Amino acid sequence: MKMQNKKEKEAAARAAHKAQKNAAKKKHKIEPNLERAKPEKPRRKRILIYCEGENTEPSYFNQFALSNTDVKSFGEGHNTLSLIERAMELRDKAIHLNKPYDEIWCVFDRDPATSNKTGHTAQNFNKAIQLAKKEKI
Repeated sequence: MKMQNKKEKEAAARAAHKAQKNAAKKKHKIEPNLERAKPEKPRRKRILIYCEGENTEPSYFNQFALSNTDVKSFGEGHNTLSLIERAMELRDKAIHLNKPYDEIWCVFDRDPATSNKTGHTAQNFNKAIQLAKKEKI
């Protein structure tokens, strides 16, 4: 009787081992996915560079050739504060057209004189900097 129980236990252990081995084989025999992945073109980063000058600065920035970034650079001869306000208008227009810019940069300088023919003043310069920071430009 003891011998018969021993043989039954061994047979049960072999069957359990075989079942475990078959389960492991099935787990490793997962069917491969043969479908081709859909092509994805990475989205290009869009940057607007709005300049004080109409010719020099935009032509300088347009020289940058970046493969993963679309840089749009132009100027309209605005002074510091109106430059920021115009950049905000362009930003809002791009958002409305569902083509928002990732970054917006405004390029201007401050002359040492308190004011000049284009309307630059130290006060306008400081207001422009504050507005740009507030608007994340």
